[in-house]
Amino acid sequence: GAIDNDAQGSACSSTLAHGASCTPTCNTGYTLSGQRSCDTGVLSDTAVCNPNDCTASLDNPNKNGDDGVFYCINEGTVSGTTGSCLCSGCKEGYGGASCETAGACSASADSSKDGSDGIFYCINGGTVGGTAGSCECTCKTCYEGSSCQTASACNASADSSKDESDGTPPSSPPPPVSSPPPSPPPTRLITDDDDHASAHQGFFLLLTMTALNFIL
Repeated sequence: GAIDNDAQGSACSSTLAHGASCTPTCNTGYTLSGQRSCDTGVLSDTAVCNPNDCTASLDNPNKNGDDGVFYCINEGTVSGTTGSCLCSGCKEGYGGASCETAGACSASADSSKDGSDGIFYCINGGTVGGTAGSCECTCKTCYEGSSCQTASACNASADSSKDESDGTPPSSPPPPVSSPPPSPPPTRLITDDDDHASAHQGFFLLLTMTALNFIL
């Protein structure tokens, strides 16, 4: 009968002449062991096409392991044999049958985290987005930089509930209005009437003194 995983068209049949032998040709991904031979009318059949250990392909997503080559990326490790390949042990932040699926990013206060494993340095209330290998950090007001690590100018708000947690401080209260200094007492002005009264008094005094001198 046919040998499992024997390449189609192989000339090695199960009917052989006395003293004849044949070597089957295995499909890609399989390795032959044994052979078929006929001796004194007895068929000796030890030929087997054994599956090879799987190997990884890093650039062909169509490799499904049927020929012993399996698409496995992002530091995944290939195991199994031809026809039963697996890719496991993906790099952190990745998943899927071939470690091809990038997971959602998460924030870290570790400045060495660049997002290649799905963990990204993002501080000061920044919001992380994207997937492993393409992480982004969206900053609150008053911060900037790829990880929101740099403080920038803030805008004041008249809303007293603003406590700078979103980067917007409340505006400062207006300075107290100081009371004006007390007015000085009004200055008494000497009017023309006062001048006339003084002149009259001087005239009468002069007349009185003249009269006294005359009497004496």
